Amino acid sequence: METIMKPTPTLLTTFILAPFAALLCSGASAVSADFVLVDAAARIPPAPIIIPKEAPASIREATQALADYVRQICGTKPGIVEGSPTPLPDRAIWVGLHPELPRLMPGVKLEFAHPEETLIAIGTKHVIIAGRDRVAGEKQLEAGTANAVFTFLQKDLGVRWLWPGPLGTDILKQERVSLAATERRFHPPFRHRLLWPRSPIDWHRAHHLQIGSLEFDAGHAFTDWWARYHDEHSDYFAQLPDGTRKPRREPATVKLCVSNPTVAAQWLANAEKAFKSDSSRVMLSAAPNDGDGFCVCLKCRAMDHPDGPPVFGYVALTDRYVKFWNRLARGLRDRFPGREVWVGTYAYSAYRTPPIAETLEPNIALGYVGHFPFVNEGDRHREKQQWLGWAKQAKAMVYRPNLFHYSGGFIGMPCLALRRTMEDFRFLAENQCVGIEVDTLPQCWGTQGVQNYLMAELAYDPMQDGEALLRDYCDRAFGPAANEMGAYFTALEEGQYAVLERVKMSSSWAREATDVLQTIYNDAFWSKAEVPLLAAEATVANAPEIYQQRVDFVRTGHDGAKLQIDVLRAMKLVRSTWGRDPEAIRRADEVCSARDKVFSKYNGLAIKRANWYVDSRRMADYLEAPSAVMREGKYVGPGKAPDMTGRD
Repeated sequence: METIMKPTPTLLTTFILAPFAALLCSGASAVSADFVLVDAAARIPPAPIIIPKEAPASIREATQALADYVRQICGTKPGIVEGSPTPLPDRAIWVGLHPELPRLMPGVKLEFAHPEETLIAIGTKHVIIAGRDRVAGEKQLEAGTANAVFTFLQKDLGVRWLWPGPLGTDILKQERVSLAATERRFHPPFRHRLLWPRSPIDWHRAHHLQIGSLEFDAGHAFTDWWARYHDEHSDYFAQLPDGTRKPRREPATVKLCVSNPTVAAQWLANAEKAFKSDSSRVMLSAAPNDGDGFCVCLKCRAMDHPDGPPVFGYVALTDRYVKFWNRLARGLRDRFPGREVWVGTYAYSAYRTPPIAETLEPNIALGYVGHFPFVNEGDRHREKQQWLGWAKQAKAMVYRPNLFHYSGGFIGMPCLALRRTMEDFRFLAENQCVGIEVDTLPQCWGTQGVQNYLMAELAYDPMQDGEALLRDYCDRAFGPAANEMGAYFTALEEGQYAVLERVKMSSSWAREATDVLQTIYNDAFWSKAEVPLLAAEATVANAPEIYQQRVDFVRTGHDGAKLQIDVLRAMKLVRSTWGRDPEAIRRADEVCSARDKVFSKYNGLAIKRANWYVDSRRMADYLEAPSAVMREGKYVGPGKAPDMTGRD
């Protein structure tokens, strides 16, 4: 049973077609007096916080966070009251909707017309922090009130979550906190907001990233099909050029023979069970597995449009897959008439370009896998045009980019595309986008933290002033060194754009790009970027210690990235001498040790290694200390077996 915290639910389709959000502010109320949250000098303790008796977990957790932050601001933690207190307090913060509110704050509309709509109403005696909430059993479908709490903490109490952890949390300590009377409403245009990975949870939740109101299920959907079905249904799977039907690589990447009607029938049978077992489910993925190995049988090829753009030496497979997804979408509607049921999928790989002749069924939600803003200007324009092509058809589109993969992000480089991010998130908001799902944050907060912060903030409100966000970030993080750190970030941004213009998007990029990174991030680049950083360090030398620590945090990222380039250069020499130059080995050991020492500072939060990235792209011979094979003089090339022939 779905529980709705006050408002009546609307179908997902209606939500998607609703107008985009705008921050609605009524301005100051007719009463000019402020709400006094706390006043130590006047011996006014913090106003109590009141939550509904049956409040869901999201409200309870957000309320605890609110009380904790009030304690950190003023030194005293407010009490939390469940249900209707008797007698009613003469001043209070009401989190969520309560039956007493119409009497306490008459004239404030307590109904919500939009998904995740939030309300912050500040009167002279009472504050309402509420939003549209929906719960189905243990499953939170909307968490407007929790989002409203964190908005209140940010906009009204001035808390900032610059990067994860205490050092990145900025709190304005005050003995007296008073708030001007006002009423604000907001609902986010991007109803699915996710930056991978979800941890640390507190930072993501504070930036409204934990719970959206759009269930977007579009991950690679058939990773277990080979294990489940290949013994009895080998015909489910793609025919390879050699005539076999088996995984081209590992089973998790196996492709299907989508022209085979029994494949669609199997997916629909599985989907029927999934939807019946969860009455709140609205979407199920049908996105192909990752990798290559697409079906080449004559029936599948007959589904392709001959005028499709060239992809992998053939034509794009988009029309083929749209036909397949349409079959599933119609099948879902037939099985669940009157119920909201969606097929989730990706525009990706050989099926990323828009279809030539086919038209999407209205219950297909599409995640476009692009790379902007982290791509060169030509590809950035091309990807946006592809987005617009899909947007003409799809009723729900989510931007699901692979970011940082092609620009040095996963080896800790200072990947900042700040101005392009402002432009591109606004472009998405203006062109049918209902969600953002970024894969993946490398978690290098000393080199990329400002980029992550900007993306998180714009994911919730893409129409806000991005430049103002950056100024506020620098002001709050670095205090008197804000201007110098802003100049430093701009220098890094220019370097990143230079990298992006030279790299290419390909599966082999990780190794090829190491030469590009060494070219751009040369001694001249580091010297230029270090000028404002050194100025910032001088500026905060006599400033409060918090600003010194935060500048040092960024300095740690800077030094780590610089040493990472030194490692690339040292290991290039080791490879070029086939591991047989003792001096090259010694130098590589030296810089790897120095880098690892810097990486360990701040517990790896400022800059870290992405082991999975190094392993999956066989980058050890580029980024790790010389291997035993190299030290034994048996190295024959990256990722290759050691040479046992004894040749020179």
